[in-house]
Amino acid sequence: MAQDRPPLATLLSWALVAFTIELDNAFEARMPHSTTEGGGAGPWLVSWAMWANVLRYVPESGTTVGELRRAARTDKLPLDGLRRWGYLTIDAGPGRRVSGAPRPGWVLRPTRHAERAGQVWAPLPDEIEARWSERFGLGAMARLRAALAAVSARIETPLPDFMPILGYAMTANSSADTPAAPSAADPELPMLLARALIAFTHSFEAISPISLAVVANVLSRLDAAEGQRLRDLPVAAGVAPPAVAMAVGFLEKRGLAEIATLARARTVRLTARGEAARAAAAKRLTAVNAAWIADPLGAELAAALALIVGDGTPGGSPLFAGLQPDPRGWRAKSWPPATLPAYPMILHRGGYPDGA
Repeated sequence: MAQDRPPLATLLSWALVAFTIELDNAFEARMPHSTTEGGGAGPWLVSWAMWANVLRYVPESGTTVGELRRAARTDKLPLDGLRRWGYLTIDAGPGRRVSGAPRPGWVLRPTRHAERAGQVWAPLPDEIEARWSERFGLGAMARLRAALAAVSARIETPLPDFMPILGYAMTANSSADTPAAPSAADPELPMLLARALIAFTHSFEAISPISLAVVANVLSRLDAAEGQRLRDLPVAAGVAPPAVAMAVGFLEKRGLAEIATLARARTVRLTARGEAARAAAAKRLTAVNAAWIADPLGAELAAALALIVGDGTPGGSPLFAGLQPDPRGWRAKSWPPATLPAYPMILHRGGYPDGA
């Protein structure tokens, strides 16, 4: 029944994370690259988030940091990482060093590796969507795309075309001083999924002191009565350890969680304040979700997503049929998790949707 479904944000997250992992896996198989695990020749492997949030907006002629921020509609730009990984050059001006926070006037130019990456990325969204149409049926995918397009058309606030990279507080930061997006006549499916999820996130974070990423993936999994082993949280949440550690650190610093060592295992549990914060967050999420579902567009989107996402687990979600990584890929050593993330955890360190 509809009332038994997870929140719309979770349904969107499962679909978006799964689609993005398929994109990243396909790119890894086709783009010459290097990784820590596999070595290799070529630039450092990058994720769809790095392409969608940064590289696609840097033309061959170059652009400034300020122009990039306006085009991408987000301030979270891992420019130094992309420079070190071989995709960008950064020019701070005659006689000036590139150091510190990026300045609006700095000039960015793509390297030949960025140009090659763009050629590899270009056909992949349509290719993965075609796979989904074969897997789930043309009717189900047409319904999903139509529902997403209707929601996107209703959104008036300028939003990024993809999930922004999360900062310390893990809020969905975006810049609202540019024209509304998307501008594409036929937006990519991950763009439509992301815009709907960002809009829902803004609805929640407008009334919540804790981000939806932290609430959905970590806070909701903790309690005050029993300690949760830290090493078990990444598996339970479907999120990589660095992202979980970041969220736990945020909660601990605010007095909402505490870490202890029990039976030689580090555990985390909520404080009394944390328990109250978890209950308040659950009420806020229920209220925001109810408001979205009360709108016919939101209700139709939830129904369309429910046809393909299942319960987000390997045994209960059709999404996992396309997520088996190439045995030579870096995910092969750790896949599969117990669940897909209830919210994308995209960090500057790699930009993968599960915080890896």
